[in-house]
Amino acid sequence: MSGQANLVYTLSNDPAGTSTTRITMTVPAAGLVGSLSIPGYSETFTYDPDFSAVWTDVMPSNAPGYSTSVLSGKVGFASLGGKIVAATDPPVHDVWEENYPDSGAVLITGYQSKLRMTVLSTTTVRLDLDANNDGVYESTRDIPWSELLPF
Repeated sequence: MSGQANLVYTLSNDPAGTSTTRITMTVPAAGLVGSLSIPGYSETFTYDPDFSAVWTDVMPSNAPGYSTSVLSGKVGFASLGGKIVAATDPPVHDVWEENYPDSGAVLITGYQSKLRMTVLSTTTVRLDLDANNDGVYESTRDIPWSELLPF
């Protein structure tokens, strides 16, 4: 990681024993660069000023824990040689006992196209492509999460 980010961390517990952790990140004018490298995958991300993310972890005392993720803003990808705008609506929801999310959607807007990723289940995600950014999704494909995220 290189650059700046403002982080707010909160932890709360309710009377029923549910623990909630929330991390809010906003990127200031200086921007933020991060790199990730794992076997078979490497990427450098550049987060523009005003990019924001909110991650919430909920651990109920009598049910499986889960996380939600909300993203909003521009991110550059070295492998793409350009930037996208990412926005979640509704937030991506992930039960910890599962390998992949169980609900949520992410809209990714590129230079002249949009990709909407809608979680159908913990095994399948729907990809809708608006190839010319005219508001009409010309192509739809349901794929297994393992094909989209093979690591």
